[in-house]
Amino acid sequence: MKKPFFEKFFFLLFLSASFLSNAQQYNYFEFDTNMPVQIDSTVQGNQWQIGLPQKMLFNTAYSEPNVLVTDTLEQYIPGQLSRCTVSIDSQTLGWAPWAWPRYIFMFAWKMDADPDFAGGFIEASYDGGMHWENIFSDTVYQIVFFGDGSIDTLWNGELGFTGTSDDWQMGLICWGALDYLPTVPPLPERIELRFSFDSDSMATPGDGWMLDNLEAWPEVIHTVKELESMMEAEEAHRIYPNPASDYINVVSKLGATGPYVSGLWVWMGNCLRKSNMKHGIKGFIWKAFF
Repeated sequence: MKKPFFEKFFFLLFLSASFLSNAQQYNYFEFDTNMPVQIDSTVQGNQWQIGLPQKMLFNTAYSEPNVLVTDTLEQYIPGQLSRCTVSIDSQTLGWAPWAWPRYIFMFAWKMDADPDFAGGFIEASYDGGMHWENIFSDTVYQIVFFGDGSIDTLWNGELGFTGTSDDWQMGLICWGALDYLPTVPPLPERIELRFSFDSDSMATPGDGWMLDNLEAWPEVIHTVKELESMMEAEEAHRIYPNPASDYINVVSKLGATGPYVSGLWVWMGNCLRKSNMKHGIKGFIWKAFF
């Protein structure tokens, strides 16, 4: 029987919300980080910089004051490739890959690029940078991506992001997010992520690509493969799909200490599911059936 439409909308209630930040890598582009960015010095004219954004559109960080951006002052140069990398390291996270079957990487981003001749894309390497796979066509781990904005085929054939985003977008990359399949190998101890912004010589200049709040953590909770929509419950929480009829997903990233209780209610007050979350989880993706 089809459920009434008003029963399909949900809100999330968090009580005593708190997490432990030990099993996490992060870079908010301030002084303290355990996920340093390597700007590729072999790429001539590389425009990636860390600093205060001072452009027409890119003028505010997601978390003040600094960002990673294709030049803090100037627009991107037509015909220029810019690259930088970060690493997800199980030793830094403090967990063995076999103990945590999934890794999560979350980032905030803004784009201002010529949709016909410029854009950004992300690649992953599992062998120390010898080989790279676009995350949207990864044949090794069948990565699942959750996020705002659309995924486009760029002028260079890569799958990635282009156009102009007025607001900050959120992206979340999941390794090992599918069921345990014999064709998917165990996660390596180290994953390299490479962010590339590429423009053709015919591109109209723009502000380029801006990144902030890079975070990574190990995960054990199952995620879903498809994303219909994404809505914010509060700044730190996202719920999707919404509306929904059979399941709902919660993505959360908090930063205090202690356990908390999460629950899922319809607007009339019926509690569909409630869970006690333990210490030691920085973020989670929770799938609730009803």
